Amino acid sequence: MSKTKQAPADQDRVAAEDKAVGRMRKARTRMIFDRRQDGPFWATLAMRLDLAANWRVPTAGTDGKSLLVNPPFVESLTDDQLLGLLVHEVGHCAFIHHLRLNGRDPNRWNIAADLQLNPLLRAAGYVLPPDGLYAGEGPFTQIPVGLSTEETYLLLPVEEEEGDGDGEGEGEGESGGDGEGDGDGEGKGAVDPGKCGGVIQPKGMSAAEASRQSQNWKAAVAQARQIAKMRGAISKGLDRLIDGLLQPSIPWQQELAEFVTKMSKSDYRWSPPSRRFAWRRLYLPSIGGDALGEIVVAVDESGSIGQQIFNAFAAELSGICFAYADVSLTILHHDSAVCGVQRWTPSDGPLVLKPCGGGGTDHRPVFDWIENEGMDPACLICLTDMYSTFPAHAPDYPVLWASTTEAKGPWGRTIRVSV
Repeated sequence: MSKTKQAPADQDRVAAEDKAVGRMRKARTRMIFDRRQDGPFWATLAMRLDLAANWRVPTAGTDGKSLLVNPPFVESLTDDQLLGLLVHEVGHCAFIHHLRLNGRDPNRWNIAADLQLNPLLRAAGYVLPPDGLYAGEGPFTQIPVGLSTEETYLLLPVEEEEGDGDGEGEGEGESGGDGEGDGDGEGKGAVDPGKCGGVIQPKGMSAAEASRQSQNWKAAVAQARQIAKMRGAISKGLDRLIDGLLQPSIPWQQELAEFVTKMSKSDYRWSPPSRRFAWRRLYLPSIGGDALGEIVVAVDESGSIGQQIFNAFAAELSGICFAYADVSLTILHHDSAVCGVQRWTPSDGPLVLKPCGGGGTDHRPVFDWIENEGMDPACLICLTDMYSTFPAHAPDYPVLWASTTEAKGPWGRTIRVSV
């Protein structure tokens, strides 16, 4: 992490802090009168944050309540860059990045959050501080614009020595609120690899308090969007991100379970009859056990899906299958060709996916393999990033695309998988 300048003598220190907070206040006032698209949305939310100077924060950081700024860093920015910094930090709060780490590496999480926010802000006309990070550019050329923070995080390379995921950094300093206090309290986790302002994971916050703060920000976002729409000033890109925050889709685990359950074939038997209707003297067959039969799973191993996704997907799928009397999985590991075949039944224990590919992605060999083997599977489940080539026509059996991106399959059902 970059080192910050030592605080000067007390008199100079207070003057520098006052100047930094004063410039931030002016930037916030400027937001209120800003006529650019999305301006009213960000301005409404910016009023919720306390402003404070802090010498141990490398650049700037927010924990959802306060915005801490390093005085020398603020002094190095133009007025336009300072406005961009403020909007960037408000964006972190709006999308609750400070409460969504969930044990992830703080450095990678901050990068992923910047890659989601910065293209949106630049497209709206905001000027960000130098050295900002952008999806689709520089070292992130291969990362698409428009992914969620979680999706972007999975595409980032893993450093040899990651943090422990607790959000602790070198910074110390809890804000005093709008410049009050000396900003020398406790406030670890001011990580900012993108030099546009980072996310500080609150320390010691209970689950109930985190839930309340999350709901408060969501309510504020909904209100700010309504205000912006009344003024006709909200972009489609921002509106789509807000929809994803306020109206999250059904958890992919639930969608996967529902899809698999619909494939089950009940085994009816007359002896013994169903007790459910016996009291009415109706003798109907009972269910002796549910059978799923054979399911084919195609695992995209082109290199863009991380082991964390493989592990989560395997655990969820095998957990569903353990509930059935008769089920077996044929797992096709593939990139542009089928490179490995794995067989699994519940008696084998937890399912473990072991990648063997790493090239480009083509799903046509998967469907060709099933046809050449003369298989008639109950269904096909494809775990993929959807950057692939697909057959021209859908097969006769049901297909579920477990997509790690927002892209949808050419036919069949698509669910979004993230960790």
